[in-house]
Order: sequence, then structure tokens, then C-alpha cells
Amino acid sequence: MKKRKYLQKAMYVAVLLTAVLILFHWYTSENRWRMVERNKNYASDSARQAAGRVDEELNNARNLIRAYAYFLGQDLEEPKITLKMLEEIEKNSIFDALVFTDKNGVNHNSDGRTSDASGKDYYIKGMRGDSGISAVFDSAFYDETMLCFYTPVRFHRKTIGVLRGAYLAEEYLKDMLAATYFGERASVYLCMPDGKILASSEARGKEGDLVEELCQVLKDFSVIMKSYRVSAYTAYATSAMREAKNNPIIL
Repeated sequence: MKKRKYLQKAMYVAVLLTAVLILFHWYTSENRWRMVERNKNYASDSARQAAGRVDEELNNARNLIRAYAYFLGQDLEEPKITLKMLEEIEKNSIFDALVFTDKNGVNHNSDGRTSDASGKDYYIKGMRGDSGISAVFDSAFYDETMLCFYTPVRFHRKTIGVLRGAYLAEEYLKDMLAATYFGERASVYLCMPDGKILASSEARGKEGDLVEELCQVLKDFSVIMKSYRVSAYTAYATSAMREAKNNPIIL
């Protein structure tokens, strides 16, 4: 009888212990899931805020070049932009450089240098009457990638050329892209739809294709996990991946 009661108590303890272990496992799993979701939301919100800052700055620069072009067109007495006019505007502007492209597709820098722009998208779209933003990776005047804001210049309502305000992309965007996650400085990149890096938050920017860079980062991540003998792990991508135009390639 005593032995039977002892066995019953042992079974009760075992059942209770099992229930406690199950509840503990459920609690830790739920808590881990909540932490992962919280971290994902934090990273997503931070990325969205950084994108918002950059977007606002780019819109301000685009509006500014429109204002320059408008007042320039209003002051013209003939359909011609002189080097002296470019020098005066550039001297008082916040852009690193101002370039005028005439109706024949020739770029005119304020220092007198010229180059062919007849095949450039900013010239083609600008002559159509569009305004926008263009990245120039092979600038004839500068050794760095340029972020350009273009808009048509009109004389008596007729387009006579395209005015561009240009920033050195890396210097202009580096501070705006700077971000920290949980106290650690993060590497943030602004890239073209095809994955080509336009600028980064790093002191020394990187060139090339961000897709290749991402693949290398994931490989390094896998190596680190294996070094800690982690058998199951997941790398999360937030809205930056979901909204990327080339996400099928990345996936």
C-alpha cells in the first residue's frame, strides 16, 4: 500500500514537472518570438525614418533647382546661358556644382569645361519638360559619383536647356544615412533599383553591387553561426526588402 502511494506521488510529481517544463518552454518560445518581432519592428521603423529623412532632403533639393531655373529664365534677355550666369548662381547655391546642358546636348560647367550629354537621361527627360533626380557614375567633370537634380530652363515658355544642381553623393548623403541599432553603429546603404551602391554611411564608402555585398554578409553570418555551433537560425529582412524593386533577385 505504501509503495503504491509512493508511486502515485511520484507520478503526480512527474506530471507536474512535465507541465511546468511545457509551460516554461511555451513561455520562453513566446517571449523569444515577441523579442524577435519587437526587434524587427524597431529595425523597420528606424529604416523607414532614415528613408523619410533622405526623401525629404532630396525633395527639398529638387524644389530648389526648380526655383533656380525659374528665376534664371525670368532674368534672361535672350535664350542663352552664359558662364558668368552659372558662376553667379553656383557661388550662392548650396549645390557642389551647377551645370547647364544646352538644347544640343552639350554640358557647360561654370569653369568653361564642356562634355557631351546627348544620351543622358537627365538631358532627354529635361528637354521633354520633366524634373527629377539622376545619379551620374561616370561624370566627365568629377571623379566621384554625382547626385544630380535637373529641371528645364525656359525662355518665353520654350525649353532652351536643362539646369542641374549636383552633389558629391558620398559626402552629401553620408550623415543622413548614419544610424545605430541597439547602440551599435550600422552600415546603411542607399542604392539604385539594380542594386548599385550610390552612397553609404561608412567613413569609407563602398562601390559595386549591393546584391553581391548582401550575399557576402549572409555568408559571413552563416560562418559566425556555425562557429557558435548554432544549428537553427533565421536572418530577417524588413520592409526594405519587401519594397525593393529587385527583391526577386535578392530572394
